[in-house]
Amino acid sequence: MNFADRLIASCREADSVSVVGLDPHWEMLPESFKRDLPDEPEERAQTVADRVGEFCRGIIEVAADCAPAVKPQIAFYEQLGWRGMRLYADLARYAKEAGLLVIGDIKRGDIGSTATAYANAHLAPDAKSPLRTAPFEVDAVTVNAYMGADAVMPFKRAVEDAGKGMFILVRTSNPAAAELQLADCGGRPLWNRVADLAARLGADSIGACGYSSVGAVIGATDPVSLKQARGVMPNAPFLIPGYGAQGGGAAELAPAFDKDGIGSVVNSSRGILFAFRSEPWKSQFGEAGWKDAARAALLEMNAELNRARRAGKA
Repeated sequence: MNFADRLIASCREADSVSVVGLDPHWEMLPESFKRDLPDEPEERAQTVADRVGEFCRGIIEVAADCAPAVKPQIAFYEQLGWRGMRLYADLARYAKEAGLLVIGDIKRGDIGSTATAYANAHLAPDAKSPLRTAPFEVDAVTVNAYMGADAVMPFKRAVEDAGKGMFILVRTSNPAAAELQLADCGGRPLWNRVADLAARLGADSIGACGYSSVGAVIGATDPVSLKQARGVMPNAPFLIPGYGAQGGGAAELAPAFDKDGIGSVVNSSRGILFAFRSEPWKSQFGEAGWKDAARAALLEMNAELNRARRAGKA
């Protein structure tokens, strides 16, 4: 089934466009997870991985009935070594078993043969791969096209052959992105040219829902670019980071959704995972109630985004 169709169906089933980012910042975990670590290096490494896994599985359980997808950021698992990479793969399977789509935030992009290896590892192996399954298989990945089309074409193969999805970095939410992404490129900002590429690559993978399996990452912190991006890429599903902790608000996101209130999903990581650290959830649940705080924050996010996306419905 076309990835975009699966994504839209999952959003409708959950009545949510919220994606929960699985970014387990160690220093922000509840203190109970960080206490009494072994001194022996191998034991310590295993204990850390086990505790990060326990925390992330708890968040997945929270998200399972009120979000369409989770988005693990692979860097937080890579820093834990091979145990972290095994955990990344295990959490992806755990989330899929819970009925969630999994968007691997890997931001890969390289020359053709290297990009092929990345696609084999994270989406689906091609005919030349010695493996029959992707060891870190997810439903979709984030990719970097700033090396040009050949850096992402192998991912497009997996989109077509295996029903996977990809989100091309187009206009990101970090402040320094303007240094390159807003640079003049023939009278248009550079990110517009990347948006053109995303639209072109996705033109032949549009599903029944009207959206392509080739989407775009568009930051929540620049509403003007968000509106422009929808004009350039009318059929691309948007993955929108920057909500909440990075300053993006729900009201500014209305242009990302079509008249039926679909077409984009919005990511929040720290705002959900570590809601127990902020009011009102800190007073209401305390650190011991970190799962309840995460659920409350996610439900609030759902309500805010549902109001925004339905504001433009016919």
